[in-house]
Amino acid sequence: MVAFEQYVSSDRIIRELCRARVRLAERRHESLFYHNIDGSQKPAEEIVPPNWDEIHEDIFPSRKQWSRYRPKNRGQISDVTLNTLLRAVHDLGRKTPNAPWAQRLSGTVSDIRERALDNAFSFRVPKIVKEAKDQTARTYRPLASFLLSDKIIDSLTARYFRENLNSALLKSCLAFRPRTDGRHKGLDEILLKRSESSRLFVAECDIMGFFDCVSHEIARFALEDLIADARRIDKDLVVDDQAIRIFNAYLECYSFLRNIQQEAEVKLQDELPGARFPWREKELRSFYGREAVLENIGIPQGGALSGFIANAVLHRADKRIAELCPERQITYLRYCDDMVLLAPTEDACREVFTAYTASVNDLRLPIHLPKVVRSYEGPNKRQFWSTKSKAPYLWGNPREQPSSFPWMQFLGYQIRFDGAVRVRPASIEKELKKLTLEGDKLMRLLRAENASNLRRSKGSIRHRFRMKLVAMAVGRRTLSDKTFPLPKCWANGFRWLSEKRMITTNLKALDRHRERQVSRINRRLQDLNISVQPRRDDDSGALDHYGCPFSYWGQFR
Repeated sequence: MVAFEQYVSSDRIIRELCRARVRLAERRHESLFYHNIDGSQKPAEEIVPPNWDEIHEDIFPSRKQWSRYRPKNRGQISDVTLNTLLRAVHDLGRKTPNAPWAQRLSGTVSDIRERALDNAFSFRVPKIVKEAKDQTARTYRPLASFLLSDKIIDSLTARYFRENLNSALLKSCLAFRPRTDGRHKGLDEILLKRSESSRLFVAECDIMGFFDCVSHEIARFALEDLIADARRIDKDLVVDDQAIRIFNAYLECYSFLRNIQQEAEVKLQDELPGARFPWREKELRSFYGREAVLENIGIPQGGALSGFIANAVLHRADKRIAELCPERQITYLRYCDDMVLLAPTEDACREVFTAYTASVNDLRLPIHLPKVVRSYEGPNKRQFWSTKSKAPYLWGNPREQPSSFPWMQFLGYQIRFDGAVRVRPASIEKELKKLTLEGDKLMRLLRAENASNLRRSKGSIRHRFRMKLVAMAVGRRTLSDKTFPLPKCWANGFRWLSEKRMITTNLKALDRHRERQVSRINRRLQDLNISVQPRRDDDSGALDHYGCPFSYWGQFR
């Protein structure tokens, strides 16, 4: 077993610092896009590192130095910039150890490592960032943003627990596992189960505001149980006390009642009257009752340890279901707090589903009450899709089995009874809004009264905007690229569609909407009097038509 001290080694801390620097570079690249079009927009160098606090940007060599380490052939490297910066830091640090940046980097790494190994370690209170959940209802999701040094210690500690306790987790647990693509592995298992049986019953369960409802006490007990299970597999396993101290400090730095209701929500309502961070206080009081206990409920959303805590807490439910599944030929899959059951009979599905909900109830976690939908016709169709927890239902062809439902959904996909798949409409809608938002940002700059600030020709602005939307959708693709889809783009998040029998209607809707945004910008440009003359390199490499290789649906052919 690798010691905890090795997880907070200098090399690992440097890698995390480089990740943070790359994220800053991405933010600056975003700012540079608008600054190159409108000189009055904030230049890239004025984008300050968020939440870096005592850590300064000058712990790295200059961009001019480390950009020389960029590989000529990117190949299959998923993060070229990160790998480039890491190579530069290690090579230049070895050649010029006395360089000012190298000395500052060494001091920063030593400070972080010393904090991580300090027996009195504690996390600073995270900043709460709002994320829109339902803008109509004015509800938001509270995301915890830690200072960079705390974030690095959180990330490395989570990796320590994930890698050393992974053997205790069951195969049904798909999320936050080391070196596995659990999400797509689970979806493959569903398709395999469907191919083996033409008659399947499905049940789905969703926990209400999972991270906001986890008790600190239950999280601590869950870690102890998981360690005990891991030791039954590996008797020589020893979990470092310092890692456990950091785990406890992570819980102690946050609670929903203290950090959200009493602080963040007050500030939110000053900014947006009527807005709120919803909490399942009524359901939690039915479990706990006393106000004092509610003060120790809730774990930060967004921290790396939170994902590990989710697996540890629900490990008890996984074990309970594992006892029931084999003899009943049931497939049970869980990704964080989302679960699905597939069974050959309704009775078996209902029995195991009841056992799961009882296990979650024992963990004092509220669930969306399972609903029974009678049919997939008329208004019932909308009810089927809006129901978060579904009591057992028959998954099949309604023409052959009148009481069946043709679809099931899991992890951002919808799967039809005949094996056809598509992206969940909510994910499509989110991407449509993102495309519209990008168009809105540029439209605000392209106003008649702002024409004198514009620094690019009409053709250049149009081409740059199109390339920005293409990169968001399918990556920085060229006609010679043979890999589908490329890393770090929307299409890569749904790469499971590749080589599947997919329904492309909603993907083509994304392509149409993207072209709509380009046309929208083009119409605005035609109305503007821009005096900037086109330069030779304004649209070098531009194509007459951006079709299949650059389209959403074309990535999965």
